Amino acid sequence: MFALPIVPLQLSTNPGNGDQNPYGLVFVPPGFPDDTVQPGDALVANFNNGANLQGTGTTIINIRPDRTSALFAGGLTPGLTAALGILRAGFVLVGSISTTDGTFATVKPGPITVLNSNGKLVTKITSSLLDGPWGMAIDDDGNAAEVYVSNNLNGTVVRINLTLTPSFTVSSITVIASGYSHFNNATFLLVGPSGLAFNEETHTLYVSDQIIGGGGAIYAVAKADTLTASGGTGKVVYYDNKHLHGPLGLAIAPNGDLLSAQADSNNVNVNEPSEIVEFAPIGPFGQFVAQYSIDHANGGAFNLALDQNSDALAPIKFAYVNDNAGTLTQLYLPTWGAW
Repeated sequence: MFALPIVPLQLSTNPGNGDQNPYGLVFVPPGFPDDTVQPGDALVANFNNGANLQGTGTTIINIRPDRTSALFAGGLTPGLTAALGILRAGFVLVGSISTTDGTFATVKPGPITVLNSNGKLVTKITSSLLDGPWGMAIDDDGNAAEVYVSNNLNGTVVRINLTLTPSFTVSSITVIASGYSHFNNATFLLVGPSGLAFNEETHTLYVSDQIIGGGGAIYAVAKADTLTASGGTGKVVYYDNKHLHGPLGLAIAPNGDLLSAQADSNNVNVNEPSEIVEFAPIGPFGQFVAQYSIDHANGGAFNLALDQNSDALAPIKFAYVNDNAGTLTQLYLPTWGAW
């Protein structure tokens, strides 16, 4: 369960041009080419611009452990979402959902933009199967990778198979899950499948679904890395109207539990604002373990990430973004008794 933090770090995610609403969050992994960023740095993508118009942010900021920050990339396809991922071969991937005025009336799906280790454009992945990329999980095998992307506008999840040597190549794009709730209107702007987490050992993809009228649910899609067609929504592994309030970001803890950031888009509880919820995907509907509020107001918890390390005794780097404050907070969780 959640442990007391060691040496918390908190920094603004504003890249200098006023972009706000941090959505995407990843740690730079060991082995990543360190021309511009270093392993252990955090990259954060912004969804809104300086005028706070949704779907208009164009920047990714690099936040370092020494409490400094710098622009990693700018001028990207507007509306950078939580579909942010990184590959050890030296590539950063980010999805977009764009608007021209910040409203649902002008929403359109964007591509997956591929950047090199210096934040420069390599290519853009476009496909009719990419319909509002909102969340991302990656199985990185070094010379190849499977990239999982949730589509907010049509309620599907796709797997993008990549070959990374001798050059970045898209081998295939396959819809592997579908049927998740999704809404885009004046009442529910961009509500759909979001956070993803992939368990390489069990070949299971976990999917966050923001169910309107209920708290939300987390699904498990079996054999996600080999499916050749949609397996539907998969199996519900956590359903909890008390603790789930519109789940977004999703991550797997070292003990196999799942951590879910609550955007408070539905089933709002004033006593549980901006919660990060830990649960075990066991039993018919999962088992609640713990929760942690990151902000006194609703709508702050949008994404989270863990920086896994090979040393079992080393503290675990855990970070989350606060959409209300426009900040990234990074904690070092001790491994002893932490989980």
